[in-house]
Amino acid sequence: MLQINSTEIVAATSENGKNWALIRLTDNSTPDLAPVVAASGDRTIVVWREVNSTGAETITNFDQQDAIRYKVYENGAWGET
Repeated sequence: MLQINSTEIVAATSENGKNWALIRLTDNSTPDLAPVVAASGDRTIVVWREVNSTGAETITNFDQQDAIRYKVYENGAWGET
């Protein structure tokens, strides 16, 4: 059986390619899937799907929840989701 609960989104930031820091952008009990990243200047956005199904037999149905979430990195900090 495929188990797909609580996958999380993690990002890495650095200053001039040095001193990399990892930060968990999500921390929940639902699967977070398919992250994409876009950047322009000093601003970065990460977008992903947050999904959930009603049962293991319909794990890819996402009938309970299917939402788009995002976080923006700007001025050295991640914003709220």
